[in-house]
Amino acid sequence: MGTVSTMACITAALGLIPPQGASAPAVSAARLQIAEQTGANAVAAAQSHMVPQTILPAGSFYNAATLLQAIGGSTNAMVHLMAIINRHPDPKGSINLETLDDIGRRTPLLVDLKPSGDNYMTDFHNAGGMLCLLHRQKPLLHLSANCLRRNPWGGS
Repeated sequence: MGTVSTMACITAALGLIPPQGASAPAVSAARLQIAEQTGANAVAAAQSHMVPQTILPAGSFYNAATLLQAIGGSTNAMVHLMAIINRHPDPKGSINLETLDDIGRRTPLLVDLKPSGDNYMTDFHNAGGMLCLLHRQKPLLHLSANCLRRNPWGGS
């Protein structure tokens, strides 16, 4: 899986975009609907003065790391995720490379996408995408971690 698709999945795992937004095909009605929903969410967040530092607890970043392992995402994404974590006051210092290694050892690889795998992002989307993956990974997730919609994953 390439870096762009991986980062889209991480952004969805953090709850900053709708889960289906990570994998919807570029030229689809779903992509337009997701773009409109994401834009409305961003405007509402800005009007409410919501920023990632105030709504994303450390558990959100554990979830993102878990889902990154499950999708077999780009190795670049690990660098980006660590940079984000180290600039956020809640998880800074509590999630390190050893933590990520522990997460990787207990998280099964569930997604097999090109360039190193056999399938395409549209295959992942058609199989249920991030919603399906989140459901499958629930036992490994911090379900009380809030997201942009302030709706804990455990409640979805």
